Amino acid sequence: MRNAGGRNQTSLYESTTVFRNYEITVVPGIFQTPAYTAAIVRYWRDFYDLPDDTEDVVKLRQSRSQQALRGTKRVLVVLAESVLRTKYASHSDHRTQLRELLVAMKRPTVSLGIVPQTRTVNPSSIVGFWMFDESSVLVELPSAELKITRPCEIALYLRIFEDLQASAVYGGDARRLVAAVLAEM
Repeated sequence: MRNAGGRNQTSLYESTTVFRNYEITVVPGIFQTPAYTAAIVRYWRDFYDLPDDTEDVVKLRQSRSQQALRGTKRVLVVLAESVLRTKYASHSDHRTQLRELLVAMKRPTVSLGIVPQTRTVNPSSIVGFWMFDESSVLVELPSAELKITRPCEIALYLRIFEDLQASAVYGGDARRLVAAVLAEM
């Protein structure tokens, strides 16, 4: 794939101790099931007319997931409710993915909040992003990957993330949102 699922990010995942992630329509890669990842990779492979390296990308993302969730690393995630409802894979694979999110929520090093669609929020971020400690921010776009390293810009993304965290629900309320989407399927 274009960035092969982030081969150049492997050392970043190894060295980061606190991950912050906000997503609008896609489950974060570190929580993706292999089938969900494969569906997304296949779309972009076809879109860019690239050779099929889906299996390699899935393995790479699974490896990154293990690195991010290892030991005492903290993973702070805020998802828009639309993440739960946007299907990239089959009905069955999407259900499995949502169940995997419920499992991730139980991890002691994971904080996973969901911003309900009914909640009024500030328009602070219109794209998803990753923060690696407070040393860099990564924004992935269809045509480019932006790596932000200027301290004043990182501080801005930290403020945005904190704003999004304040809008999210956590714990039982977040699990109920996932369960409601599962029940609708």
